Formats: sequence, structure tokens, C-alpha cells
Amino acid sequence: SEYSGTVIDSLTGERKGLLLEMSDSSDGKTRMVFEIPTRGLLGFQNEIATLTRGTAVVNHLFLENRPYAGVIGGIDKGKLVSNDMGKSNLFSLANLAKRGVLFIEAGEEVYQGMVIGESSRPGDLDVNPVRAKETNNMRTVNKEEKLYVPPPKRYSIEELIGYMNDDEVLEVTPKSVRLRKAELDA
Repeated sequence: SEYSGTVIDSLTGERKGLLLEMSDSSDGKTRMVFEIPTRGLLGFQNEIATLTRGTAVVNHLFLENRPYAGVIGGIDKGKLVSNDMGKSNLFSLANLAKRGVLFIEAGEEVYQGMVIGESSRPGDLDVNPVRAKETNNMRTVNKEEKLYVPPPKRYSIEELIGYMNDDEVLEVTPKSVRLRKAELDA
């Protein structure tokens, strides 16, 4: 099918998969069988849904224990990392939304070192989601502009495990699942 090449590239590259079988059916679907380390499948569900525009069906079964396959390439995307502690506010998040995709919404408690979004550029970016708009007693000609922050992107534990880098840890509590830097003051 039209997405076969991108799926093969995705699984056989940094994910260390091996294509064993590939067959086309009469209804236009392609069946592919891979052997791939379990670590190579972490975070893949989201990626394949994006690559195939939601048309792929993934089934996986455990085959056997095998020797370590080496380093599996991760997602190389920059992160927006909070450099302050407190309650996030709409003004600050509206400005940060221009720099990438946010994982939090206004009013959520944040702390230093917490990953609050994905940067649109590679490399981590320290940001302040707590900074409020400066108030003064001067009137402006324009009315207060409406601030818009897109809804936050929420990840499952499996997606975050596949998404996180070596310098990050996953924090799971009964109320939330958060990603943060291993060294909070770094």
C-alpha cells in the first residue's frame, strides 16, 4: 500500500526491526511481519497512527528472550522545561504555545525541572509558565486581547516511556503522570 515504505523505514531503522514477510491482499491492504525488540515498540503506536493516518492495525506477540540488541534510537525532540515553581497561568502559556505543544493547562501546579511541553526546535528550552502579565494603571488603546491556549497533549505511560530521553524520569502518582528532568535544578 502507499504507507508500506514509511512503516518499513520506521521499524527497521533505529527501532532495530527485521522484516520477515510482506504480502498484499486483494482489498489493497499490506500485511507485514517483523521481529523487533520490545523496546523498539515503545512509543510506536502513536508514530504509526501518524505515519498511516490511522489506517494501520498493529498486533504484537512476545517471541522469546534475546540478547541485548543495542541502543534503540529515541525521539529527538526538544522539550519545554519549567524553570520556576507555582501555578501556571494563561498569559504565560499563551506565549509558550507559540514555541511548541504544551502538556499542561492553565492552573496546573508546576515545579522546576518539570517537562511542560515539546519544543518545535531540537534541544531543551527553559521556560517560565508561572510568569504573570505585568499590571500597571495605564489604560491601553486596545482592549485586552483574548488569549488562546490549545488543549494540552496528554500521553499515556507507555507513550511517555518511548518519548523520554536518558536525562528524564517518569513520575507516576494517583492523580497524574508527569515527565521531569532527573536533576531538577539542572
